[in-house]
Amino acid sequence: MDEGTTIEIRQVIFKRINTGGESLIPSESRRGSYQGIFKDFLEKCVKNELFNSLAPRTELTERRYEGFELVTRFFTYLNNYGNQYK
Repeated sequence: MDEGTTIEIRQVIFKRINTGGESLIPSESRRGSYQGIFKDFLEKCVKNELFNSLAPRTELTERRYEGFELVTRFFTYLNNYGNQYK
């Protein structure tokens, strides 16, 4: 892709490519749609030894990026903790 391609266009292209054949589950779509420093940080968290010992996953769940989802949910809840999920 051209470096001038906007994030919005990249997301549209990603969605179009992945709407045929086997459907993506929401977590796969989220993971593929977003890029950046925070996503890179989340992927490092998934590889953390302590995290993996506390939240073991099977090969099947790892193919569906369950670890990435767990880490993402943690930071989502942490970010909204003070708002009491309103």
